[in-house]
Amino acid sequence: MTYYKKTADGFLIEAKIVTRSSKSSIAGVLGEKLKICLKSPPVEGRANDELTALMAKRLGLSRKDVVIVRGRACSNKKIVIRTGNENLLKSLL
Repeated sequence: MTYYKKTADGFLIEAKIVTRSSKSSIAGVLGEKLKICLKSPPVEGRANDELTALMAKRLGLSRKDVVIVRGRACSNKKIVIRTGNENLLKSLL
């Protein structure tokens, strides 16, 4: 799995976001990115809010521990997960 790497803050995930999907889910690995489908449209930050909520819920973390650090306005995003537990990231799939 190469969609994430360890950083000083936790883990950095590279993600490909697909908005306006029929359901919100983590679809799997697409190349070196984690493919995430969201029901929300990419309007007024709704998809970004749904993304952080989905990731936090799946990982059992607080929303403040999931931070979009790059790509707030595009479908390719870099997300920092503030945890030291690598097994949590493996549980996403």
